[in-house]
Amino acid sequence: MTTEAQPKQSRTPNVREMNLHRPTSLASPAASSKSSDQVQVKYIVRIETQTNTIVIPPNAAYISILPRLPFILVTAKTGTAPQIIKTRTPVRYHEPPDEFVQDCITYVKRATITKKGFRLGSSHIWKYGLQYIRGSDKKEVYYCHECTAGKNKQELFVINGTSKVRNHLEQKHQIDPQSGIKKHSSTRKSVLDQQKSAAATNTFFWKDSMEKFKELLIRWIVYCHIAFFQLENRYFRELLFFLNPALLNHLPKAAKTIRSWVMDAFLSKKQRLREDLQRSRSRISISFDLWTSPNPYAILGVIAMWIDTTGKRRTTVLGIRRVYGEHTGENLGSVVLELLKEYDIGGDEIGYFMLDNASSNDTAVGFILKELCPWMDSKQRRHRRLRCLGHIVNLCCQAFLMGRNCEKYLAKLEKHYQRGDYAKVLTPQRREEFAAIIIGGDLSEFDGLELIQNNSTRWNSWFHSITRALNVRERLEIFSARHVPWKGSQGIANFKLDGQHWFELEKIELALKDFYAATLLSEGKKTSLADWFSTLDCLLREISETKDHYHDIHSEDDNNFTWKYLQSCADAAWSKCAEYYNNQQLNWQNRFPEDTDLPPAYYAAQILDPYRKWAWFRQEWVLHGDEEKRRWFDNAQSAVKHLWETDYKGRHPVEMLPPPARKERAPDPAFDRQREHKRIRTDAPVSTTDLYEQYISTERLHDDEAGYDDAIAYWLSRYDSQRDLARFALDLFAISPMSDECERLFSSAKLTIVDHRGRLKADIIEACECLRA
Repeated sequence: MTTEAQPKQSRTPNVREMNLHRPTSLASPAASSKSSDQVQVKYIVRIETQTNTIVIPPNAAYISILPRLPFILVTAKTGTAPQIIKTRTPVRYHEPPDEFVQDCITYVKRATITKKGFRLGSSHIWKYGLQYIRGSDKKEVYYCHECTAGKNKQELFVINGTSKVRNHLEQKHQIDPQSGIKKHSSTRKSVLDQQKSAAATNTFFWKDSMEKFKELLIRWIVYCHIAFFQLENRYFRELLFFLNPALLNHLPKAAKTIRSWVMDAFLSKKQRLREDLQRSRSRISISFDLWTSPNPYAILGVIAMWIDTTGKRRTTVLGIRRVYGEHTGENLGSVVLELLKEYDIGGDEIGYFMLDNASSNDTAVGFILKELCPWMDSKQRRHRRLRCLGHIVNLCCQAFLMGRNCEKYLAKLEKHYQRGDYAKVLTPQRREEFAAIIIGGDLSEFDGLELIQNNSTRWNSWFHSITRALNVRERLEIFSARHVPWKGSQGIANFKLDGQHWFELEKIELALKDFYAATLLSEGKKTSLADWFSTLDCLLREISETKDHYHDIHSEDDNNFTWKYLQSCADAAWSKCAEYYNNQQLNWQNRFPEDTDLPPAYYAAQILDPYRKWAWFRQEWVLHGDEEKRRWFDNAQSAVKHLWETDYKGRHPVEMLPPPARKERAPDPAFDRQREHKRIRTDAPVSTTDLYEQYISTERLHDDEAGYDDAIAYWLSRYDSQRDLARFALDLFAISPMSDECERLFSSAKLTIVDHRGRLKADIIEACECLRA
């Protein structure tokens, strides 16, 4: 401020002193006009602002513009000139949130939860902040508007007097602790200070945003198999900090925090799954399998299969548990039983068990059902144990490849090859030599392809290996002709394939394709138990035709031992398939025993498909006129009917709603005679035909493209009117014909338990896999 005329000391201006903290006396024109009669100012005041220069003449009219200027007029002691103290224009802060989260603690604005009539104190600290309630201990804390405006992290002092807040406002924001007016510093911020200020942008999250951030972070870690300690990685944190600096205040700093987040998310999902299972439209069927993890742990994976309230077939991981001790059926059954009790699955809610062919699984199922369903006899428990179709097909394929009693021959062959060049065939040099061979032309699509090594644990790997060899046959022949053996090596001269070898491989590949097709058409979520029996029957027929084909070739070429050997391999595959087809050891010529012990669920699943019913069985086993097959067909019908009558008929009555309440009428003889005449006194006799008999007596629906989902929709539409029969059908359509979901679970778990995560405990492995499922 400068003055254009400096007065003498004897001419003291008659200026009324204004309160620095209460400039509101000049806030209205009325107050201004009133003050203009009392205040006489004889100084010309020159005021320089950021935008212009204002000159106030020596009269009282300037008072009317004071409320609109960013300063306050005051006087010092008597005898001194008036002073213009420049002040900051009141800041319009953004409306603070009613609730926010900082450092994983929730804070709620006090004004939103206090009683009516609450108001802040008179201290100037409330011009720059508000009170919030801390969720962890319900204490009142101070929320600073200046920190938010300056993009700094809230310090959130516990309010116990005003001295601590005053010191904060003075040290951090240059606000005078006595007057409450902000001081202006002439120093500029350094580049580092500006970066620190920018780094604190948006230092708080809304509560919903924080929960969403946790959800997305957990999903990324679980689905991508990320190690928990990666959250402590400096470069990862810098990346997130670059994208959103506010994450630095919320991103966990220790792997233990992520572990607890994952466990909390798993427990929440487990509770939701438990509620879904209780509302299931079908029984809950189970599949489980044992696996040795890379840790190494003995891990038991348990899968649930059921149909939910929307009619969708669900396949969900119930848990992964470590098995201690011997892998007996009782030990495995106790682990599964404990898990089923955690989900409140028991009694009539338990369905069937789709398992592989290990004998310990038979004992495990019996152990579980004795505990959950003590009313079942041994035959009923045995019929609840179903066999994985994929494992059966794979065993039949192995029987075809190896024949009977092949262990000694394979051991001798392996020993012979290990002494020769076979052990060196997978060297990088030979791979490069084979890859360099280019055919071009019509066979150019096979250039660059490598051979596929068979794997004893992967289904149909022999089929893929032989198919690839046939595709690159020309390149293999060129490789064999050009190959120069190393010095001192016998080379591959004794292992070259001639035309007869390739012809035999073509016939073997054609036979293996039947096993491959049976596996492919049974896996995944597009099939149901209704496909189990027809797939296995078709495989039996294909193996029989292969056996006859080999017999015909051998008749034409008696000197070739290979065809006789392949014929015996086909016989071994047929016997293995028939063994599981009838669920007992049988002579291969007795295909249709009179007293089969096959669980009736296999037949029932197919006949309860409204697009099939008994038509397929009649077509395949009755219309041919074979009396033996006819007796077997009759036995299968009796088994399904017995299952209906013992497990379902009358078990699920339809809930009838009570009739609506009627308003009482006043008696009137004329109206009463009319109502009595219209009343029905005798009902027609109710049909006594049960629902199952009525269903199979009607014609099947005709739609060759219909799948299991169409059958499920059919029974869901009858769930309220034909509850018993609908539950019968839905219980069976909920079951997959294979237990391959366990294999997928273990494949995923193997990616979780990698070398640098070998110390993971069984509980966190279970949590990650259940969240991923």
